[in-house]
Amino acid sequence: MKKRFYTVGSLICAGLLAVFGFGSCKSGKALQAERTRLTAQADSLTRRMGGIDYEIDFTLKRIQQLNAESHLAMYGGPNMTEEERQRMEEIVRQKEEEVRERIKAEDKKLKELEQERSSTNSKLYEVMDRLAKIGK
Repeated sequence: MKKRFYTVGSLICAGLLAVFGFGSCKSGKALQAERTRLTAQADSLTRRMGGIDYEIDFTLKRIQQLNAESHLAMYGGPNMTEEERQRMEEIVRQKEEEVRERIKAEDKKLKELEQERSSTNSKLYEVMDRLAKIGK
């Protein structure tokens, strides 16, 4: 008789635990883990946005510097021969062309950075939106 009481008592306790849901639902832990993961991802994306903004600023300054270098002055003096003048003009044209090519490369880099900033920003908004939904 004693053994049967313990068996029935165990069944009743197990039934109560199941009815009230103690220990059976792990969604709270999963929700907290998801929140932690999303927060870490948002922090990472925010840091990347800062890095991209720094690179864009640096690239813009570099383009301004290259534009300033592209304005070359020529002075040959009054006794310069026609051949010397042509040689000087050719050197100036070559330098201007080099600067234009470097500016094109920096512009391309700037466009790539702006695209990356845009995609990173959209990912950040998605993560923040999911965090807001989880928080509700």
